[in-house]
Amino acid sequence: MTGAAAPRRTPLAVVLAASVLLSVAACSSSKGPSVTASDAAATVAAIFNLPADQQSCLEQHFSDDSHARAVFVGQGVATTADLDALGQVEEACIPADTLAASVTNGASDAFGGTLTDTQTSCLTNGVKALSDDDRRKLLVGLAVSNSGALDLAGVAELGKVTNGILDLCGLDIATTQTADPSGPTG
Repeated sequence: MTGAAAPRRTPLAVVLAASVLLSVAACSSSKGPSVTASDAAATVAAIFNLPADQQSCLEQHFSDDSHARAVFVGQGVATTADLDALGQVEEACIPADTLAASVTNGASDAFGGTLTDTQTSCLTNGVKALSDDDRRKLLVGLAVSNSGALDLAGVAELGKVTNGILDLCGLDIATTQTADPSGPTG
């Protein structure tokens, strides 16, 4: 063998990386026994760096769906119904272009601003090309990955989506190194 084997990314590492990508930190942590629509909207808006009109959209949808807000209460693993409701609220208010820009900007920050134009374009296009199901997994996972609301299966699903995008673009967040997405050169 001429080189070391590529490090294998675990779902937990991917979730941690996703958190770093969007600088989630404490944004999705518990807000107490109940969460208002305004608080839930502000939390998601901060995670994805959303403009006021999208935050307002989120607040309206969170007002209409207490299950979507329940994810942010912080009482352990969220129910499937609550996670699905959060995904529907986020999908209604966060267009694919906005999600792509948020992920791409977060990745650029995580890689110290060293992404090439090709990698940046690849990330943007990769996120935009996600299936509705994978887009929803990414939206929900990035919003709650720091809160413990995802069970192990949810973490694994988020890992698959995240790894797929990173692999597509020749990025390895485990080592914060970049590779040419067109393949090795020599």
